[in-house]
Amino acid sequence: MIYTGKLFVLSAPSGAGKSSLIKAVLSDSRVENLVYATSHTTRAPREGETDGVDYYFAPLETFREMAERGDFLEWTKTFENYYGTSRVVIEEKLAMGYRVITDVDVVGAKAIKESFPAAKLIFVITPTYAVLKERLQGRHTESAAGKELRLKRTVEEIAQRDLYDYLIVNDNFAKAKEELVAIVNGGEGRPIAGQEEFWARFF
Repeated sequence: MIYTGKLFVLSAPSGAGKSSLIKAVLSDSRVENLVYATSHTTRAPREGETDGVDYYFAPLETFREMAERGDFLEWTKTFENYYGTSRVVIEEKLAMGYRVITDVDVVGAKAIKESFPAAKLIFVITPTYAVLKERLQGRHTESAAGKELRLKRTVEEIAQRDLYDYLIVNDNFAKAKEELVAIVNGGEGRPIAGQEEFWARFF
């Protein structure tokens, strides 16, 4: 299959704002021909989430059947819930010439990069670990233990940052959005490489 579209993959710790950034870019009139590849998940919908828009919410058995058939480009289990990226959706959209954007964890990003080497991987992060912790603590969607697990996982994901092409520091949302718009529209962003000074300050 010949792919004439482009694929953009965002990863970020919970609280870094990747979902808000994606929604903002999708609604920006300067960004044309961009679609979101909605993921599947076994977790229950949160307040305000819509099936088929935020996620495809699937029963565990249905998800397992899809995984066994090879329907997912990548899938993973995160904090007792399963998440998967549809292979067919991405392949069809790229073949039609769309620019496709999706969000996955580091493991998923690595799997997608192996299938689509031309994909641009973007890591979104808060300006400091303290800010990330504050944002996460302010969420009321999970337990204190769950939040601690997410913070621990953040450190593990940052250790694998060299997998990514670009870094977006979501300190100022408007600025972060402009950086993502530039990347998606074919411009350049802040490379993930060579940011040792930032990471030294982050922790």
